Amino acid sequence: MMSFLIQFWLMSFLALFNGGEQPYSVSEVTYLSGSTRISAALYSPSHSRKTTAILIVPGHNYTTKDNYRRSAIRFAQKGFTVLCLDKRGCGKSGGNYLLANFDTLALDVIRGIGYLKSLPGVDSNRTGLYALDHASWIALRAAVRSPAVKFVIGVSAPLCTPLQWHGYQFREELLRRKVNTDVAEKFYTLHQKIVPYFSLRKDADSILDLFAQYRKKPEFANTYQDDYLRQWISMVGFRDALKPVASLELAPWVRDYNDEPLRALGMIRVPVLLLYGKEDVSWEQTSVPQTSRHEVLKKKHIRVIHLEVPVPDLENEQSAQSEPLLDAIAGWMSSAKLSL
Repeated sequence: MMSFLIQFWLMSFLALFNGGEQPYSVSEVTYLSGSTRISAALYSPSHSRKTTAILIVPGHNYTTKDNYRRSAIRFAQKGFTVLCLDKRGCGKSGGNYLLANFDTLALDVIRGIGYLKSLPGVDSNRTGLYALDHASWIALRAAVRSPAVKFVIGVSAPLCTPLQWHGYQFREELLRRKVNTDVAEKFYTLHQKIVPYFSLRKDADSILDLFAQYRKKPEFANTYQDDYLRQWISMVGFRDALKPVASLELAPWVRDYNDEPLRALGMIRVPVLLLYGKEDVSWEQTSVPQTSRHEVLKKKHIRVIHLEVPVPDLENEQSAQSEPLLDAIAGWMSSAKLSL
């Protein structure tokens, strides 16, 4: 692991000295994903040789092509073709991501890879995905579904289900806000019951009864007033009158709350590079003490390149778009064979 880490950072120097910063152009393009028009920014190197192409997968919130502009510019300067998307329903793209599931968002990505492969300046055997944090769920789904995805790079990629990860983040956010631990745990319990309800439509009575018990405590009521859980509780209150989950405006992960990235990683047969900062939160370590990501991957017999890099927090967008990290990734993509 240590020797590969050294090699990985040496690649950043190779990228720096591999022709230096190259000129590039940026153009606005569109392509169809089903009947939905997706708007994107295409960063093209000015040289004439065929390039490796990378699509930057949009994050799980409102995301436009400008969010990852810094990364796109750096990769283009290193000679790569880059496609940055307006997520469906964001910027100039059609559709509504709040009505989408992971399959729909993965299809948007797959169609984007197809667009890249159609470009005369792109090596069709070297088209891959770059995903930060929660976007990794979509990147892995796309890689499982499409042979056109030749590699995946996940930065601070969760290895647990969306329900597990968001539940953990939800509870930690309450604790950071100095909410009483007992109250935070009660909120967490409600969170874990409500999310599956939208798809399964079971246990509405128990959810509402639990909420009625909790809200009697003043500290719970005060915290509840300014949290999105309030909207979810009101939706559960509609019971059978609540619209089907496909018609509700919800974050896509709520529909795919039980998506298992480890299962996807076990199915992918192309190179996968997973990068984490040394202070990135590991859900695995919070649920199973002393369990590292590396041990989880090893136990599942998943062959990926998994590295912890000397950057404090890759969940932070600024850190994830730092030049040394991007240069090292560029070096990895420039390697003669994108192989494990």
